[in-house]
Amino acid sequence: MSLVDPSQRWWRRAGVWRAAAWTLWVIAAVVSAVAGWANAQYLGGAVWVDWFGGSEILSAVEGVPEPVVRLAEATVVALPFMLFAAGVADVIAGIVRDTGPAWALPRVVGIAAGAGGAGWLIASLTAPVSEPPLMGMVLLVAGIALLVIEPISQRVSARRRAESQRVRAQGVRAVGTVTKVDVTDVGGVNHWLVTVSFPDREGRTRWVRYRVRFGTLKIPKVGNRVSVAYDPAHPGRRSSIVVLTSTLR
Repeated sequence: MSLVDPSQRWWRRAGVWRAAAWTLWVIAAVVSAVAGWANAQYLGGAVWVDWFGGSEILSAVEGVPEPVVRLAEATVVALPFMLFAAGVADVIAGIVRDTGPAWALPRVVGIAAGAGGAGWLIASLTAPVSEPPLMGMVLLVAGIALLVIEPISQRVSARRRAESQRVRAQGVRAVGTVTKVDVTDVGGVNHWLVTVSFPDREGRTRWVRYRVRFGTLKIPKVGNRVSVAYDPAHPGRRSSIVVLTSTLR
């Protein structure tokens, strides 16, 4: 029997995984920048020769110091592993914090592109042999855009979830009627796309749609009744309407 609260063990602490994730993200950003810097020079000095079938193969790298060539080759191999480790730690941190696993792909691509683009630009502006800066500029802008868009989308999603919870708990209830049922594909999984009409406080008919996966115990049909909660201050705003699917009858 242990005298330690299982929830307090280090591998179950969100702070530990969050710190590990940020440490790995910083290391991945540094490796990405070095990879961009070294590979801009590597490709700038690359000599290609014709090969069988009209294709080309790398023959040599000229005008680039040998340590830079080796660094370019090593960072290209190491970078995917660093990004994968940071992404896994980030996902685990989200699970431990009870916020659910966060899809880390935007951050992975954003850090790799942004930091790699910055390193590429530095090499283009300072190294005697390098690729033009255009690719570095494109990567840098794309990486920054992804890193900016991700937290914005997370905040929007969190705001919508909070609004849905508030409406579910405090909103006005109405009885809706299923008027249409379609089938739609979401990520390769079939869903029912259900259209519901309901009257608001002023007697006007409002409409809302919701999705439910195939395989549910209650299959929606035209004419079914279902409870709807909505914010009377904004009865026409989609985020202010919640269909209480468990009440379908």
